[in-house]
Amino acid sequence: MNSFTDPANQPWRVGNFTEMFQSALKQIAQPDWLGSTCPDAALLAAMSTQLEQTVLQFYLSSFGLLEALVRLHEHQVFRGFVQDTLTQLRRIRIRARGSDEFFLAHCNPARANRSAGAGRLTPPLGIDLRASPSSTCFLDEWNQKWQQRGLQLAYMTSIDGGPHYCSCNPFPFGQFHTTIATSTHRQQRWSDKADLVHVIRCSVELASLLPGWVVFFNSSKAAGASIPAHRHYQAFKIDDPQRPFPLQQAAARTAALSESWNIVALVGGKDYAVTCFRFAADPKTIVQQATELALRVALARQLVFRERRHYRGGWSCVSLLHSA
Repeated sequence: MNSFTDPANQPWRVGNFTEMFQSALKQIAQPDWLGSTCPDAALLAAMSTQLEQTVLQFYLSSFGLLEALVRLHEHQVFRGFVQDTLTQLRRIRIRARGSDEFFLAHCNPARANRSAGAGRLTPPLGIDLRASPSSTCFLDEWNQKWQQRGLQLAYMTSIDGGPHYCSCNPFPFGQFHTTIATSTHRQQRWSDKADLVHVIRCSVELASLLPGWVVFFNSSKAAGASIPAHRHYQAFKIDDPQRPFPLQQAAARTAALSESWNIVALVGGKDYAVTCFRFAADPKTIVQQATELALRVALARQLVFRERRHYRGGWSCVSLLHSA
């Protein structure tokens, strides 16, 4: 029997994958997003994609989230969905005059096309769009199947008790750039306190599951969200030569002079280029402190939690305590 050994030195044999296929076949049925008049050829293509998706899910579920995302990226590069391997990425240090402080900027020219998407906009014959909340959303797992011609496959995982789809970003600005989107179509912005707590819990949980990565959430288009109509988080691996980030260095310096180590405030123009906060505690405490702070900021700006009147900020959650 043929076999191979993967990078983690864990042997996988053909028999293991055969069992996966057999288990996956039992779960295959006609996708509900295909119309009743769908041609046989389209049905065959759809079920083939569904079978591969199911097998991939079985395989990745045997690893932790970090390893699963790395292997998902390898699969998507081999499959042909991810074609940008960061060969054009420029890493730039921007240093202020008369200071040792600097920013790290990532510039990938290919990201200029991200708003247009990487797939087709018109569905093929047999696709029923009537049940879709948004036929143009690139993050809906339902849409990805036909938009990307079956090339884009996602890994489903649970974050803060809710299902999320992890997809490789076709316009990356860092290693293993992944988009983690909710399984249901919902607005990116948070709507009330309970929703804010949920978003912060998701950010903290992802950061703890992805040591050595940057996890961030842009809460609206004004904060940098390219797809504000569908809630999503983003993550990528920090390059070793870039550790620690200037933001981390600034937080460490300020923490050394602060009476409170748990919460460190970086004042824009003094401690760092923009005002931000670092939290260092157990996840439950971080969620509580970050929520209270965000609500105080929103109140100070005289914002209320009503339709079209939301706090327009965004934040990054760097896994400081877990990074090597």
